[in-house]
Amino acid sequence: MKNDTVSSITNAYTTGNIIANNLYTGKQSNAYSVTGVDTASKTSATYSGFDISSSGSDDTVWRIYEGHSLPLLRDFLRRGKGAVTVSYDYAQGDNKGTINGSDLTLTYNNQDVTLSNINYTNANGLTIDTAKITQDTASLRNANVYTDTEKNVSSNGQMAFYCTSQDGYDLVGNNVYINQREVNISGDSVAGKHITKVYDGKVDASDAVKALFNASDTSVTGLIAGDTTATLNANDLKASFQDKNVGVGKTVTANGTLKLTQTAHNYKVTGSGTAQLSNVTLTGDITPAPLTLSLADGKTLTKVYEGKANAATAETVSSLFSKDKTVTGLKTDENGKTDDVALGFRNNDAKGTYGAKEADGTFTPDGSAGAHDVQLTGIQLSGADAGNYNLIDASGNREHHLGRAIHAREGCDRERHAPGCRQGIRRHGVPQRHHHEAEPHGGRLHVV
Repeated sequence: MKNDTVSSITNAYTTGNIIANNLYTGKQSNAYSVTGVDTASKTSATYSGFDISSSGSDDTVWRIYEGHSLPLLRDFLRRGKGAVTVSYDYAQGDNKGTINGSDLTLTYNNQDVTLSNINYTNANGLTIDTAKITQDTASLRNANVYTDTEKNVSSNGQMAFYCTSQDGYDLVGNNVYINQREVNISGDSVAGKHITKVYDGKVDASDAVKALFNASDTSVTGLIAGDTTATLNANDLKASFQDKNVGVGKTVTANGTLKLTQTAHNYKVTGSGTAQLSNVTLTGDITPAPLTLSLADGKTLTKVYEGKANAATAETVSSLFSKDKTVTGLKTDENGKTDDVALGFRNNDAKGTYGAKEADGTFTPDGSAGAHDVQLTGIQLSGADAGNYNLIDASGNREHHLGRAIHAREGCDRERHAPGCRQGIRRHGVPQRHHHEAEPHGGRLHVV
């Protein structure tokens, strides 16, 4: 055979580094020297021209366990008894089922795939030595069927989760395919969507529009909430409301660039994965911002007991408010200008009434001596930007409409009695004149 120029070796491989030498000089085609245990040597795509398959249901000459074995001769695996069927239960989050001799095909959903209750059977009575069957220990989670044109890589996804060597078996139903999840990254995906933000004095809507593309909102792109394998870069995106004021169904216009980056290959992106937004129109709501009403430090309502529940007039109520800290939470516009909002009285009828604020929010007037709540009415916001705010107290209670009641707290002489005392002041055991004193909690009024 040294001078053989007629015979040939076709569709073969060796684990050494010699296919032909001086002892054999015949022809060779599709002959591979597999000298190392690398990934390429364990994929069917490497062996061009071979009659080879990674499926146990085929009848090719060669069988390969994708990612786990070199080519194996199928007849040796079957031993005249045919293939061995693999059956098991699977779970991918809420996606669950049973496999009996067919490959498992799933779509990526950011959940681990678990297999349980594994059984191996042969229809022709072949005795199965399970010690010859290896189960892959790798995590089943990420997509293994993909084509990444940007990185110029691809995978046919034939992941042999159960495999054997040449003295093992021809397994059927041992492969697991996890396909990519399709997502839409385009300007059309956001057009017509609706956003909401709390009033901040500015027309900017960029953060609210960007949130539509985050993984927390799968309705826009298809990205899965909490998935750290993909990031949509929307830093270049800018969006604006038609004006800064509170309102519903307002026009929002968005411009900018979106680009998806992945650490794995779990998403199949519509187009190139980059989208240019040009004057895309959305709608949006701006809800009122909270504006906190404060009492002037150390101010109280005091009167001599007279058996009536009325506590104060507009003049004495206005004395409770500090000129430099009446309300807090005013916003500024893009140019740093503070909103035009002032605290005033409705028709100059601000007044206070002693009584008790009930658990259900109602107020019961009470003119008797002792510690009481004080209900303040007729207080409202005014100014060009007043409609962009809700007036609240320090506890976050909201005034539902202008001029609705606000509560303060009255108490006894704080130098002589503990807060909340119910008795009049006594000197040498003799009752003295009762007085009512507004004692706001933390210096704040309570809106009800």
